[in-house]
Amino acid sequence: KGDFFMLPVSEAAAAPMAKDTLPLVIIGSGCAAYTLAQAFRRIDAASPLVLLTRDGGEHYSKPSLSNALAQGLSPAQLPTRSAAQMADTLHAEIRTACEVVRIDPATRTLATADGKQLSFGRLVIAWGAEPIRLDAKGDAADAVHSVNDLDDYRRFHASLAGAGSVAIVAHPDVRRMLMRMKAQTMAARALVYLAAGQVDRATLGEVLCNRVAEAT
Repeated sequence: KGDFFMLPVSEAAAAPMAKDTLPLVIIGSGCAAYTLAQAFRRIDAASPLVLLTRDGGEHYSKPSLSNALAQGLSPAQLPTRSAAQMADTLHAEIRTACEVVRIDPATRTLATADGKQLSFGRLVIAWGAEPIRLDAKGDAADAVHSVNDLDDYRRFHASLAGAGSVAIVAHPDVRRMLMRMKAQTMAARALVYLAAGQVDRATLGEVLCNRVAEAT
């Protein structure tokens, strides 16, 4: 290690981006969409930014949906910021209850369900994944809920009024997903232990060798 020495290195500041006349359009208002919008604003504070979402556009932590009911939280208690607050923070236009029905890459335009068209300079699709809906039959098929976003939780929470019992279905895909998450967590933990052991050997190996040599 004596043959090496450290040099301070600093990253060059990013050159300011030229202002685009057509907006960056992001379809979605979940974690991915808002994280991208925030990162975009850090490097470009001037270009127009538009987010289109078919829900209310609230900013909330999606993992909180899994334990909101157990914590006695209502749908109104989950959002940390409204769509209007996010629009002010991002200096963006956020169109809620706005579903995109057609995208034309050639003309760089898209159409929404209300019949409007929007031109874009760049487009990012960040609307997330749809849950697998069970093909339930019977007179209670409309009472089967999948809680994948805040609107889903609103419908589910409202349906609990006067409900005597709720059945939770353990879908095979959910079981596989949980098993994969457990395997990845265990693998990551093993890598951390291995790395920690290597660090200990690198930093303490010489000290331990000297102590052994002195003892013998």
